[in-house]
This record gives sequence, structure tokens and C-alpha cells, in this order.
Amino acid sequence: MHDRLTAPLYPLAFMIIAYAYLGAPRTTRQSRTLSLVSAVVVVTLVRFSGFASMVFGIKFPPALALQYVVLFGVLGLGLSAISRGAIIEPPAFVTNAVAAITERFARRVAPT
Repeated sequence: MHDRLTAPLYPLAFMIIAYAYLGAPRTTRQSRTLSLVSAVVVVTLVRFSGFASMVFGIKFPPALALQYVVLFGVLGLGLSAISRGAIIEPPAFVTNAVAAITERFARRVAPT
């Protein structure tokens, strides 16, 4: 029953997550790749929390509340970020790690 009640809310939450990450205006020099990957990761975590809540809810019914908390939390935080026009970006350590990996890969692939 809980899965059927929350099923219509997931597409709305996914849309709000995507818009919160990718909707703010940026220049053409700013890459949105990490923001897109971050949005996909957050969507995956939100849906996974719903699945986990259903599985754990079989033996421990209060765990079913997790999916409601996560969904309404994402909806609230996402709408808040959208209304403020906040630009959500990954943390600096993630950006630096991706830049370092890209640089190493470019050095290996570059013709010598």
C-alpha cells in the first residue's frame, strides 16, 4: 500500500531534483557534467531509499516512514533551492578528483 501511495510522488521528486541541479543559468564555459552526474546519483539514492524502506518495513513497520521522510525532504529542499535560484554544485574535492583523473587519462592517451 505504501509503495502505491508514494509511486506518483517519485516522478515529481525526480523532476524537482533535475531542475534544482540543472535549472540555474550558467555560462557556456561552466560544465554541467558533474551537476548532471550528481543529479543522477541523488535520484538513485532517493529511489533506493524507497526500495530499502519497503524491504525493511516487512519486518520493522516503522521503517516505512523513511520513504515519506525522504520524498518530502527532497521535495522541500528542491523547491527551496529552486525558489532561491541556488546553483547546486558538487563539493570541491569531487571536482578536484575528477580533474586529476581526467588529466592523467589525457596524458596517457596523448600521442608522444
